[in-house]
Parts: sequence; structure tokens; C-alpha cells
Amino acid sequence: MNKPAIVLGFVSLFAASTAHASDPGCPGRASDPLLSIELFDGLVADNVVLAPDQSSGSATRGKAVWQVSSVYKEGRTLTIACRYRSSEKPLMIEIKQKVSTCTQQLDMKTGGTFTCK
Repeated sequence: MNKPAIVLGFVSLFAASTAHASDPGCPGRASDPLLSIELFDGLVADNVVLAPDQSSGSATRGKAVWQVSSVYKEGRTLTIACRYRSSEKPLMIEIKQKVSTCTQQLDMKTGGTFTCK
């Protein structure tokens, strides 16, 4: 009798994880934690790094939020520099699809996340 409930729970969990898979951001790496990000208005070469609009917590564990809809309204895009523990060079990702909010969850021990919606 418990098997249908387990299968249903798995299907619900899978559906929830795939719904977030389409959100642009830094990809999660199970064995290589995300340590920091830089969010650029436009190309990295333009060197316009955006500061968060809101932040809470500490330098080792916290949350930061950027409101970015104006970047797209003005015809530009965002670029993220995702910095992982094992890599000297960041993974660079251009976000061409229109998003309005980007959120970073930071945890220096376990790694963090960065997604935009």
C-alpha cells in the first residue's frame, strides 16, 4: 500500500525540481560548491558589476537579491561569473532570456545557489 504514495512523492519531487531547472543561473555541482558570483549588466568587458538591492546574513552565510528587470527594458542582458571551489576561472553565463529577480543563497561551508526568474 505504501508503494503508490512513494511513487507519487517521487513524481511530485521530480516535477518540482524540473520546474526550477529552467531558471537561469549558476549550475549546481554536487562535489564542487558555488562560493561566489558576480552579476554584470551587459558584457563582462563593460565591467559594470551590479550590487544587490537587498542582502541579509553574514559574509559566510546569507542571502542577496537583485532586481534586474530594468536591464532588459533597456535592451541589455546579464552575465554571471559563477565561482566554484575547485576552479580558478569562473564559469561565465549570459542570461539572454528576460528575468526580473536574481537571488543568491550563500553558505561558505556547503556552497550556495544563484538563480534568476
